[in-house]
Formats: sequence, C-alpha cells, structure tokens
Amino acid sequence: MEISGIIESSQRQLDEALTRNLPLKTADFASRITEAAAELPDEFSQSLHRILNLHEGLVSSGGHPDMQHAGEFCFACGAMYEKIQALTLAQMEVENAIIGQDSVSATPLAQAQSEQLSRFIAARDQLFRKTADMTLKILLTGLGLLFLGLIFGIV
Repeated sequence: MEISGIIESSQRQLDEALTRNLPLKTADFASRITEAAAELPDEFSQSLHRILNLHEGLVSSGGHPDMQHAGEFCFACGAMYEKIQALTLAQMEVENAIIGQDSVSATPLAQAQSEQLSRFIAARDQLFRKTADMTLKILLTGLGLLFLGLIFGIV
C-alpha cells in the first residue's frame, strides 16, 4: 500500500469517529476538524489543530508527501481516534451511572409473586442458618478433641 493510501485510511478513520460521535454539519475534513475542535475540550482541540496543520502540509505537498510528515499525520490521527473512543466510553459510563428518578418506575409485585419470593427468602435463610450451625458444631468438636489430645499428650 502506498503512503497516500495509508494517509487516506487514517484520515477516513478519524473522520468517521468524529462524525459518529459529534453532531458535525460540515462536509470536508478540514472544516469538520475545526468544528470538532470548538466542541471538544482543550486537550482535544490542541491535538485537532495539530492534525489540521499536518493535513494542510500534506495537501500543500501535492502528490508526493514527505514520509516523516505523513507518519506524524497518521500517528496523530490514530492517537486522536483512540482519545475520541475513550471519551465516548467515559461519557457512556457516566450516562449509565446517572439514572434519573423519572426514568425508573417501580411497579409493585403481584400477590402471588410476593408470596413466592417471601417463601424463597425464608427457605434460603433457614438453609444458611442450618449450614452455619452445623459448621460451627464441627469446628467446636474438632477444637475440643484437639484440646483434649494436647492435655493428655496424645497429639
């Protein structure tokens, strides 16, 4: 793959991430970068302005871009793509963590469901209680036998 194909691929990937995650209205890449820089926080806008400067340098070089300049552009596009994905995930986590009281409505259980649930909880508690009692008895018996063994010198 030629360097121009790699540049186009990096540009397209960043462009898709920007249009998917931000409500951008412009048509070309440079104006979308400018619009996204205005909407995103400062740490993103500085990187986006750097990408815009690198893109303008690539466009001005014509069909023969410098390899180092193209590499910087592709790396910056990839890094910005990852930052945008991380920002999107963080925003989704915050939105999922904050649940408004209006969005959750608790409906009461039907009488039959309530009785089944209370019987299940009572049976579960009784089983846990019996298991804990049996475990305590076994441990105390073992400890008593160990203590008697130590007293009589068997152990």
